[in-house]
Amino acid sequence: MNNCLAITTSDSIDSGLLHSIIALGAKTDDIGIKSESSRILVNILRTLWSVSGTETEAVSQAQERMAIVEVVDAIMELVRGDNAVLIGEGIMGLVLLTRNQTGCEHFLCSSSERYVGR
Repeated sequence: MNNCLAITTSDSIDSGLLHSIIALGAKTDDIGIKSESSRILVNILRTLWSVSGTETEAVSQAQERMAIVEVVDAIMELVRGDNAVLIGEGIMGLVLLTRNQTGCEHFLCSSSERYVGR
């Protein structure tokens, strides 16, 4: 959990590790690198939403920080692929993102416009 919280700090979104993971997946044409960077994001989401008991403020903030368009787009790339395992992971990530109001809005408004009909 501590690693996920460290990755999702407010500084990390603009210039830290989270930004680097998102940028790596977005800048490469290698399907393996794209998939693995997206899978890292899904695993961060799984960890953040697997907290048992009452949510801490830090976890809530981290969940909110993960609900950004770039994360939605990266996970949508998993769903658009041909590998059933990666599609399943992508769906899991999107389900977790939609548990957050902001993530749900980004998924419905931004990403659906880009991917519907392809």
